[in-house]
Amino acid sequence: MLEHASRAADAVLEAAPDAIVGVDSGGRILLMNAQAERLFGYAATS
Repeated sequence: MLEHASRAADAVLEAAPDAIVGVDSGGRILLMNAQAERLFGYAATS
């Protein structure tokens, strides 16, 4: 169930027309979608 929810959340994140960046309380980037990669010029794996 949790794996399915995670895949669904990933699909929504990537399908979103807007840039989405998730950060933790220390300001570290935890996730970003492809639109954010294009907007900021950085790959999520960087």
